[in-house]
Amino acid sequence: MISEYPYHQTYQTLHIFGELGSISVNKFWHADSATLKVNEKEPVVFTEMEGNGYNYEAVATMEAIRAGDKENSLMPLEDTLAIIELSDTIRAQWGLKYPSDDK
Repeated sequence: MISEYPYHQTYQTLHIFGELGSISVNKFWHADSATLKVNEKEPVVFTEMEGNGYNYEAVATMEAIRAGDKENSLMPLEDTLAIIELSDTIRAQWGLKYPSDDK
């Protein structure tokens, strides 16, 4: 259960586990490093991260606008709306409200 999420300190590392090892991404929403661990080999740390986390979205948006498209084929408006609706449903189930929700 998540309680008062915005006010609690939480773990901020994403872990992906597979048959051959794992990847850990520090501050996954705004990564500053990632660590690759394969079996018993020495971990490899990647620290040269490009952009601020939204650079790929910005590039894709610019390319779509230049091409005269109203949306990007990789992330169409329908998918964006589905994610927003899912997020709203989850927040409602948790009882999480933002000040802007009442406007």
